[in-house]
Amino acid sequence: MMQTTPSFEIRQGSWNDLGRMAGALRTAVFVREQGVPPELEMDVLDPLCLHVLALAADGQAVATGRLVTEAPGIARIGRMAVRQSVRGQGVGRLVLHALLNAAQQRGDHEAVLSAQLHAQGFYTQAGFVAEGDVYDDAGIPHITMRKKLHA
Repeated sequence: MMQTTPSFEIRQGSWNDLGRMAGALRTAVFVREQGVPPELEMDVLDPLCLHVLALAADGQAVATGRLVTEAPGIARIGRMAVRQSVRGQGVGRLVLHALLNAAQQRGDHEAVLSAQLHAQGFYTQAGFVAEGDVYDDAGIPHITMRKKLHA
């Protein structure tokens, strides 16, 4: 039996362009699946961010993430979400790679994120290093992680 890897279309854009689909996916993952209060999920940063969205062949949004400036030269990656049905198929890596490429292209030298503790290994594989102590965010254990970006 031959294994096939699903292909995904990666889109980048503003909240105006991608917000409806990204927001619905984030609600499915963070609010419904993980129990994050809806008022904590969507925030005032969304309109300021670059958003990345992965679409399956049927056009369904299956992964998303966003990029915002933390400080000059430092990108903050956030709201990484992958639909449960496609986890483990590499689509999260595609979204993360697109966000890191966008950060490098705009001249950032470092990326920082708040990883849910269960996803720490995913980010470690991508070159992020944990720092500090585990903390609670919306009832979910998180850890800060950083990665140096190369021009």
